[in-house]
Amino acid sequence: MSAYSVMLCIGVVAMSVITVMRRKTYGMSAWKAIVFSLALTAVGVLGCKLLYIAENFKTVSEQGITFGGFSFYGAVFLIPFCFLALAKPFGLSARQAIDCCAPGVAIMITLMRVGCFIDGCCGAFPLEIFGKQVILPVQLFESVYDSVLLAVLWYMESTRKKQGNLYPTFMISYGIMRFLIEFLRDTPKDWLLLSQGQWYSTVAIIASSIWLIILHRRNVDGCNI
Repeated sequence: MSAYSVMLCIGVVAMSVITVMRRKTYGMSAWKAIVFSLALTAVGVLGCKLLYIAENFKTVSEQGITFGGFSFYGAVFLIPFCFLALAKPFGLSARQAIDCCAPGVAIMITLMRVGCFIDGCCGAFPLEIFGKQVILPVQLFESVYDSVLLAVLWYMESTRKKQGNLYPTFMISYGIMRFLIEFLRDTPKDWLLLSQGQWYSTVAIIASSIWLIILHRRNVDGCNI
């Protein structure tokens, strides 16, 4: 079993634990919080896999679908759409459901990047520092950033000043970090000198900025969907 697979399993447990710990904020029972986490995992894995297949359609069509191969932005983009539909079964408003997803996604990506580092994927290109070639552990840099982002989101959630702003805050924060760190990664920069991850980050930053503006206007107007 690869480290990636192991970290995915650990991520499911960690996500379930923090969702159970936060359940009173959303009025969920412990069991409902666990089911919410499992649904979040399923949607996230589906999104990652679908985007990976879209990116590598020729290779996948020739070699078939395997467990390996994920694109994190597939989860980031698919989750809010799916949990708009899944809010009612969990007894949550649309804003509450999407809010509840944000810390879970952050902790999952935190752990998955550790798996990337151990397995040696998603790495950096060699840099020459003081006459020596060095490969920076960009996966761990991202993991540390995502863990800090998790703490920030958890704090924002505890204040509960506004509902619905956690997920777009996650998207814009993750998007900015991912855009910058992609300059260090060995990913092809063949889309107008940017990588696929940087274009996805640009979409995430723009979309989440618009999302936050709309939320602000609705909060000013007293609308809380």
